[in-house]
Amino acid sequence: MKKLDLVDLHTQLLNWTYSLYLNKFRSHALIANLGYFGSPDPTLEIQKGTGTKEVTPDFIATDKKEIVQILDIKGFDGMIEWSNDDDITLKIEEEFQKISEYKNITSASTKSYFSKHGIHLDSNTLELIVVMEFGLYSRYFDAINKAAKKHGVIVWSIDITQKRLRKHAGHHLDKKLDSIFDPDVVLSIYPWFQPLVLFTRQTNMHLKIFYFTSNLISALVQDSKSTIRFEEIDKIMIDSDPPKFAHLIPEDRSREWKALLYEAIKHAKILKPSDIGPDIYELENAAILENPYSQHKLLDDLAKELRIVK
Repeated sequence: MKKLDLVDLHTQLLNWTYSLYLNKFRSHALIANLGYFGSPDPTLEIQKGTGTKEVTPDFIATDKKEIVQILDIKGFDGMIEWSNDDDITLKIEEEFQKISEYKNITSASTKSYFSKHGIHLDSNTLELIVVMEFGLYSRYFDAINKAAKKHGVIVWSIDITQKRLRKHAGHHLDKKLDSIFDPDVVLSIYPWFQPLVLFTRQTNMHLKIFYFTSNLISALVQDSKSTIRFEEIDKIMIDSDPPKFAHLIPEDRSREWKALLYEAIKHAKILKPSDIGPDIYELENAAILENPYSQHKLLDDLAKELRIVK
């Protein structure tokens, strides 16, 4: 298994994208300055037969009038290491086919999502965008452009080295948005400042386990506590720097904490259910509260086990 950096490529690309939609009136917020609002990790629904299915694209945005953008960050799962061009073309087609399913996202779910942010849409016209690293696009541009045209998807690439955002395929419904890509967009906030989002639901689980466990240990050590109630976890994570999953609504965050707590108990073996009562957890080794060296060693050992480069 390849070792993981503390912020993976998927999350880096999401942060660059998010910066364009955040902090209106600042020079870097080119898309926010056109009147758009955007947010990561939405929970939406697509029409599936006579029912609906929950989906979680990487990012959602709107011009606050009628256009709704659904953005997905794509790395195509290690494609750079593949050598068979037929397999690569097939993989690209499969990924764009998956993205095209977002065309069936219901108007009710997008309106409901934005209403929680104080935005009320009268109508709902969807626009699908794929964001990828420029090196990946430049290597497979023929297959990517072909799949994008077939499925009606816009393609952006981010050149992390040159700090550039480019549009390669498709046209935006908003002509003003299309015009900012002439010839490309200069990115100017992340990563010189802190990440806007440290991880998302799509981030590698090992990274999420490490950050989650590290923040819990820091909170317990700071308060000299060996036990923690589940209901306390949300505040610890939101108050951490940078906040964890602050972009999610409380119900979605709670689901994430339960999943990560399970992993911390099963794999990290740092916490265990307490006999004190339900939804209370305690440190496997309370001695770390008194020994800074033990705290650092515990996290170093966890990073090694999860193959994370600190």
